[in-house]
Amino acid sequence: MTLHSSTLPPAAAALPSERAALRALHKAIADRIEADIALLDALDGDPDLEDGHDAEDVTLAMRGGLAA
Repeated sequence: MTLHSSTLPPAAAALPSERAALRALHKAIADRIEADIALLDALDGDPDLEDGHDAEDVTLAMRGGLAA
């Protein structure tokens, strides 16, 4: 069975130099997204803090643990 370029996905039909350029572009975009997420985390403070819920005084009994 012979595959024609019209039946292949665009990246698979690309020339080797085009595939390398697409990989480089993909990596650059992924790196930019990671950098943007890191920036947002830094601006927001603690990325694990959930809208003040972590700041509440919750006892172990309220969490299902043993009462003091």
